[in-house]
Amino acid sequence: MNRFKLLLILLLFLPWMVYGQSIKPGKDYVDSSTTMVWTEVNMSCQFPVGALHDLFKVNGSVGTGVTVKTVSNWTFGIRGNYCFGGKMRNNEILDLLKDHNGYIYNSDGSNNKKDVENEIEGRYWYVTAGFGKIFALDRWKNSGIWLWADFGFAQHKVYLGSQVSDNVPLLQDNYRKAFDRRSSGFTMSQSIGYLFIHRVRVASFYVGLEFREMWTKPDRNYILGVGPTEGTPYRFSGLFGIKASWLIPLYEKKKVSTFYTY
Repeated sequence: MNRFKLLLILLLFLPWMVYGQSIKPGKDYVDSSTTMVWTEVNMSCQFPVGALHDLFKVNGSVGTGVTVKTVSNWTFGIRGNYCFGGKMRNNEILDLLKDHNGYIYNSDGSNNKKDVENEIEGRYWYVTAGFGKIFALDRWKNSGIWLWADFGFAQHKVYLGSQVSDNVPLLQDNYRKAFDRRSSGFTMSQSIGYLFIHRVRVASFYVGLEFREMWTKPDRNYILGVGPTEGTPYRFSGLFGIKASWLIPLYEKKKVSTFYTY
């Protein structure tokens, strides 16, 4: 990613931080740090690098997870995401389906080249567990700069589209597996962003930058156009993007002071 794109992402990120710090529910109000548990709904726009960059363009991602925050602002949690919409960077994988005129045929003999090219895309998913630390700013003790790292399992493949694979003979049944290039392996990520826990907890949010690394190798024994996969080493891939989350509180343990009179 060039410097201009990185600068653009940072400019999109900074207004959310300014907004969170500017909210003033009361002049003397201080949001004391507490133990909390929340779930989230997150969305990302991701740019592939490495081996994935050779296959796919920009993709979207949606996910959820559960996070536990301690009173000292350490965080621990689990997450899962599903990534979609990564259009093929080139369609060379489809050459195996074409005849000498460049056509791809359905079972009924009609040309299906356009439908195949429109539906084929990259699909990924990953599940992770991780930890992080929130560095509070100003009087919002539960909010601040959130650093996070996680580790887990990832899988990616070429999605051929249900309508296409049901109509093109060479993509039906187990033949489909010879084209999808499904791979899986270890994943880890690092992220930095701004977390804002609003006084009205359901109005809380997160926005930040995330870089995910993956080391994967083929799950299939044989891939058309590549050959046998036995002994294939793990290949590096990555996803870099901007992420936004809506946080939904599940539990909070607040400090309670008891006063006795005599």
